[in-house]
Amino acid sequence: MTAIREIRVKSLKALADVRLELGGLTVLVGSNGTGKSTLLEALELLRAWAHDTGSAEYLGKFHGGMHVLARQGENSFVIESTVGGEDPEQTFHYQMKVRGSPVHIEESATTSDNELLDDLNDFFPEFFTLHDLRRISQAKGRALYDQIANIDVHLPFDVGAGWATLRHRQGEAAARKPNIIDSTRRLERFGANLASAYHTLKNELGAAHWRETFELVQLGLGRDVIDVSASAFGGGHVSLSVEFASIGRVPAFSLADGVLTYLAFVALTRLDEGRS
Repeated sequence: MTAIREIRVKSLKALADVRLELGGLTVLVGSNGTGKSTLLEALELLRAWAHDTGSAEYLGKFHGGMHVLARQGENSFVIESTVGGEDPEQTFHYQMKVRGSPVHIEESATTSDNELLDDLNDFFPEFFTLHDLRRISQAKGRALYDQIANIDVHLPFDVGAGWATLRHRQGEAAARKPNIIDSTRRLERFGANLASAYHTLKNELGAAHWRETFELVQLGLGRDVIDVSASAFGGGHVSLSVEFASIGRVPAFSLADGVLTYLAFVALTRLDEGRS
């Protein structure tokens, strides 16, 4: 299976030069300030660049600009990723280097896949970029591009207590609110479409898939949970609720933070179509 096999980050915030091999479930463990969150931000920068949004203006507006991003004493940073399949001889290596000011973004790409390289050289004889992979006819090129474009960076789910969010900000936490019913294959950031996610899981992916999903729910929340459902709320919206054998049905607004977070994590792992 084609996947991102490695990421390397140099001179980005707390990271001097870190190489991280990826495979299966990778868990980052370390003291505060060692760069765990910076690695996630690096992945988000790659994703944004693949979607043509990683411009100098974007870096300034959403990431604080070079004076925030570059490691102290540096005026540039580098993010590299290696994408490959089962054959280690057929890999694609991509690098983006951001330097400034003014901010300038350079990118370079190489591949050890001779078939892909020949196809790329027919169109781009001098050098090729990440976006060029979308422009060639070969499906393999698009698959490599998709691995970076489909990076999905999730932050902590927005499950704040209902009373607190209503008092201190406008409206409920994202994961607690009813949302417009929509057939979805991805959980949105903060769990904003959690109700729709469970509507899809329960009603659109087949009985066997839902049975496995519900087993995961009970694995974390216990056998007291006997149902999870997304019910009509009016105006085209659905609302998430959990039914317990002991206390009956509890709406998302009243669920414990930990329960809602776990439900979001299950939805994230079971709605895995198109994510890197």
